[in-house]
Amino acid sequence: MNPPVFKYTIDSSEFAGKRVLVTGGSKGAGQAIVRRLAQGGASVAAVARALPEEGSSPAALFVEADLLTAEGAAKTAETVLREFGGVDIII
Repeated sequence: MNPPVFKYTIDSSEFAGKRVLVTGGSKGAGQAIVRRLAQGGASVAAVARALPEEGSSPAALFVEADLLTAEGAAKTAETVLREFGGVDIII
């Protein structure tokens, strides 16, 4: 028996002009989300405990922080507010 397959795609241009914070954005699904949103015109901040292996993308702001700590959360908030002036969407 095969499990159901859900196929859902988003039109990333729906996020054009939005300020998006993506947690876990340095690899895997989070990294793919960061790339897709940035391609669609969103201002994207990606936070992760480690920067992506290939380095920062010019299309996104990467914040190296651990959101499980107060210091990491504060660093992320301060950086994103300074660079983007706020956040519209958190993923």
